[in-house]
Amino acid sequence: MQGFGPVDPGVLQVAQGAVSRRDWDDAHVIDAVLGIHADDPTLGYWFIADELADAGIIASENRVWRLCSTAGASPPTTVVGASPASPERLSMTTCSRASTRKAG
Repeated sequence: MQGFGPVDPGVLQVAQGAVSRRDWDDAHVIDAVLGIHADDPTLGYWFIADELADAGIIASENRVWRLCSTAGASPPTTVVGASPASPERLSMTTCSRASTRKAG
């Protein structure tokens, strides 16, 4: 890459194939996670994992949780001013997970 001036080290790593397969795959899953999160920001990682599976992307719930945390794709978990014991304080995804999970 001589003759083009200084090169960003990140661009150079990609050009030389220095990005790991896991980072590459995670980037594609994060892209899908952000798309799902943009459609419905109230979805938690359990539902995002189900949506990914429906789209043909295979990822464990643990991996989806990690990528959601990394990407900042988390639903609101509390209601401002709710007492610690109130049902409003629970996440919408926590309350309804059992009723919407797929059988099998």
